[in-house]
Amino acid sequence: MKLFKLYYFANVAFLLIFSGCSSSKVYRLMGGGQVENEQYKVTVPFEMRMGLIIVKVKIQGNDYDFMFDSGAPNVVSLELGEKLKLKSAGKTYTRGSQGERHRVDYANIENIQIGGLNYTHTSAAIMDLKKAVVLDCMELDGILGANVMRNSVWQINYQKKEFIITNSTDSLEFSAKLDTVPFTTKHTGTPVIDVSIGNITQKRVTLDTGSGGHIDLDYSTYKNNKKNNPNMKTTSGFGSSSSGIYGIGKPDTLVYFKVDTVSIGTVILNDQICYASKSKTSSTLGTRFLENYIVTLDWGRDQMVLDSVSEYSYSELKHIGFKPKFTDNALRVGFVYSESVCAEQMSIDDQILKIDSTDYTKITQQDFCTLILDTNKKDYENRTVHFVKNGQTHSITLSDSVLLK
Repeated sequence: MKLFKLYYFANVAFLLIFSGCSSSKVYRLMGGGQVENEQYKVTVPFEMRMGLIIVKVKIQGNDYDFMFDSGAPNVVSLELGEKLKLKSAGKTYTRGSQGERHRVDYANIENIQIGGLNYTHTSAAIMDLKKAVVLDCMELDGILGANVMRNSVWQINYQKKEFIITNSTDSLEFSAKLDTVPFTTKHTGTPVIDVSIGNITQKRVTLDTGSGGHIDLDYSTYKNNKKNNPNMKTTSGFGSSSSGIYGIGKPDTLVYFKVDTVSIGTVILNDQICYASKSKTSSTLGTRFLENYIVTLDWGRDQMVLDSVSEYSYSELKHIGFKPKFTDNALRVGFVYSESVCAEQMSIDDQILKIDSTDYTKITQQDFCTLILDTNKKDYENRTVHFVKNGQTHSITLSDSVLLK
């Protein structure tokens, strides 16, 4: 288990709240934009950082690193907004993944270029992307959001790490066996889908390339399914399990539950794990699901086409029992699985002093970024974690165990 795998995958989803005259301005901003090119098909490389897509965009002649996030509108960092001398053309309010309210200014961007294609008269929220430690580690200049994406057809190949961007699906190649998932859209262009567990259907699940998760559903969906299936296998954990655009989420209970059948469009999955947090206000279908397919997002036909590359499988939850976080200039316990060995000794916010002989007592944010971005870390099975709990130093030997199967 690599340390970066122990940490929270970034999830930058946030909810927009509209009211008053300012809302109509933002509605118009979100609805604007077009592709200057008419007939086109281009291939654009991308890279992966912490399991999420990062693509180069060009603005005013300079290249910038943007996260490809279908679950959010276009965003530029505060620093880039100042560099581009963007002026607010409207404002609204957002709610973060934990329900907190924030004011956001929106600006017009005359041209964003991706792979030589010109997306003109688009808009972007201006936000502080350094507020969240994980996003700061990713060194983002902005987020390429759905209000820009919806002007084209995007085919995402996670294996080749490249997009094909085109004006028509007719120019794309597909295998003989495809699955389709219809979607509707929010005013920002973000696709939302239905996910069914047995005979229970949850609507408006966000199709979210900015989430590093699997199938994340509402807590009410879990409760209804548990009511129908009292013997359904479950496990849980407590703590901060994700990091969003406004920082690490508040501690919450996360329930993992094993379901007989999950239906997503024409995709039928058997014996898989879904999860739900008790107080979180959003649900997502994330990258851990999507990366098993060549994914085509077609806003013209309001559908996602999935061409299978590998079999999606999340039928077993195996973990060492905790996830760390960086807060108050220290490495701390961020999340603990309830049925793990760690749960018997650790609590959230306990400070981690050492892992084996590696000292973390003077860890900096840059050190933490190096840890979570380093994909070559050794497995943590049988390694010893030394931590402080209630003023006393304790140690525990990590064991990678099956928590739900």
